[in-house]
Amino acid sequence: MIDIIWITIKKHYILTICMFIMIIMTIIFNLLPPVILGNIVDMITHKEKISLSIAILYFISILLFALSDCLKELIINIFGQNIIYNTRKMMIDKISKLDTAYLIENDPTIINSIIINDVNSLERLFSSGIISIIADSFKLISIIIVIFTKSYMLALLLLLVSPMVFYITILFQNNSLKAQLQSKKAIANCNKQIYEAIENIQTIKLLPIKTYIKNNFAQTINDYYDQQNKVNFYDSIYSPIIITISSIIVAIVMLMVSNNYHISQLFGISVGSCVTLISYITSFFSPIENIGMELQNIQSAIATTKRINEFLNIETTKKQNEELTNNNQIIFEHVSFHYPNSNKMILQDFNLTINNNEKILISGATGKGKSTIIKLILGAYSPQEGRILVNNIDPSHIKDEDKRYIFGYVEQRFSMIAGTIADQISLHDKRITEKQILNALHTVGLDNLNIHEVFDPNNFSFGQLQLLAIARAIVYDPKILLLDEISANLDNNTERKIIEAINLASKNKMVISISHRLYTNDHEYKHLTI
Repeated sequence: MIDIIWITIKKHYILTICMFIMIIMTIIFNLLPPVILGNIVDMITHKEKISLSIAILYFISILLFALSDCLKELIINIFGQNIIYNTRKMMIDKISKLDTAYLIENDPTIINSIIINDVNSLERLFSSGIISIIADSFKLISIIIVIFTKSYMLALLLLLVSPMVFYITILFQNNSLKAQLQSKKAIANCNKQIYEAIENIQTIKLLPIKTYIKNNFAQTINDYYDQQNKVNFYDSIYSPIIITISSIIVAIVMLMVSNNYHISQLFGISVGSCVTLISYITSFFSPIENIGMELQNIQSAIATTKRINEFLNIETTKKQNEELTNNNQIIFEHVSFHYPNSNKMILQDFNLTINNNEKILISGATGKGKSTIIKLILGAYSPQEGRILVNNIDPSHIKDEDKRYIFGYVEQRFSMIAGTIADQISLHDKRITEKQILNALHTVGLDNLNIHEVFDPNNFSFGQLQLLAIARAIVYDPKILLLDEISANLDNNTERKIIEAINLASKNKMVISISHRLYTNDHEYKHLTI
């Protein structure tokens, strides 16, 4: 996180300077109006004439404070957004460098939550946390200093009271935060129960469990209601306590200027100074309350920054600068492999050589490693023992931007993306031309498609989606085709179209096909059972 902050400061150093200038200006302009007002009151009590200039000055000081405070908040929010932008940019760059194995093995919703939710929390960490706590601390210190110049006894009194106010603030905010978390948990349970009830409504109606569902839901609603009442209680009782403390101190200040009390001799302040001090006292507790909230934001964001740092510190495979050769060949040499977090060996001392333009059909029972072979060829995983060579290099060392030139991979299911039909083929790769897209669609027999039309999967049959997948795989005219059970669940007519498309697409190519019926009787294919 320190790296991200430093990058943001260096990249936006003018914004950073402006932010601290506006914090200082806001503090100064916040102190001016009470001082000017106090002088006006002293002039009135001494029956001096109030000039128009001092009245205008008072108005301008209030206006300057409002403008500076507005600009301060704006700049802090912009700085926070830049932190988020740079963090997300680093995380997206990190994803592009992560091993495919990590992305496959880890739940994508967790990665998505880190990039979206956790990074959003960073804005609160900086805008409503670190930067704001610095600003409010300076504001608090400046108020104490000004009050000390007016009455050191009152300043000492505030210093004695402030720890108690701070403790009360933290106590109430902690309890309120716990209640809010429990409230969110309860409402999440409500949503979960509603979803489950809708999903299983037929079972609920047919079997005698309606009463159980109703009572369970009622209990969850009551939990939410109780926690929300606690939040409302803490929020409602906090302000009266702070107002009471503030009122007591204001009352003491009023005694300072009363000739009927000896306390005035102790504090020795004028009526105008009294007005100034009362104004400062009313604003004295605001930064204390803010600091308490900002500490909460920082505390809640600690776990967030920890998760982000852990993600950014994930080790990535060092890609070697190896050059591809024209030797179109795949070699497995004594390969042994098991998936991470599992000791079950999928491949044991596995050997295989596939030469240029050779076609092979791999079959076998489920779990024997058929699809694993394709994943290893693509470099998604690396073997624990032995080695794999694709065109004389380790497939995990092939640059991502080069893989589509080498491999044409057709998955079992078509993975669609947002965009046009052309985007389904190119995957937004700007290197692919419209001519290449049309040629690929022609090869698979989908010439009639308008490639500029927005893609709607409802307009395509399962077989047509498989043909699109083949077109996507061959758009770069790669020399190696990898087919992962693409004929599963196809009717005879659709299967025949898929066969024709693959026969056209596989000319002068190496083909590795996983356990489907298309080629069982095809003499061109060598059969390998594992």
